[in-house]
Amino acid sequence: MLKVTITFPSGVTITLETTEEDTYGEVIASTREYLSTDGIAPSTNGSQSKPVIQEEPSSNGNGHLASRPEFLEFCQLMAPSGDMRRVVVAAEGAKRFLGMDRISSQELGPLFDFLQWQRPKDFVQTLRNAGRSAFQWLERSPGNSGYYSVTDQGRREIIIEETSDAVD
Repeated sequence: MLKVTITFPSGVTITLETTEEDTYGEVIASTREYLSTDGIAPSTNGSQSKPVIQEEPSSNGNGHLASRPEFLEFCQLMAPSGDMRRVVVAAEGAKRFLGMDRISSQELGPLFDFLQWQRPKDFVQTLRNAGRSAFQWLERSPGNSGYYSVTDQGRREIIIEETSDAVD
């Protein structure tokens, strides 16, 4: 189950919910209309306010699939080119801002949809390629088939400073 609740300081609450995994991407993408690129949305009293987004974990227990403004800003700031770099940026952003220590092709699809990035033809193959010895941008998560995490080499490739935990 995926549930995204956006609560504005003005008291307005918007909740989007689905139990069908194939519609996760649509729900996540639809949150974009409530959040501008700077994370500020109009309130009902005419002033500008930052929303608070609360997500519930997906049914697979591997973290939040719904996005947050910080995740969006991070991925846009990195502006990766190429499928493997996009996968690394999305995986690192998911770790930093969504609490997802590892990621698979199932989580990447909705995240790419939210970011409005074109999906690779085959996420599984893209993950494998980024993990190959020639690149070593991702590493397999032991005991979790199909799951990967970003390596130090992957962070260096997309120029992510190790000490930076958030986008200013």
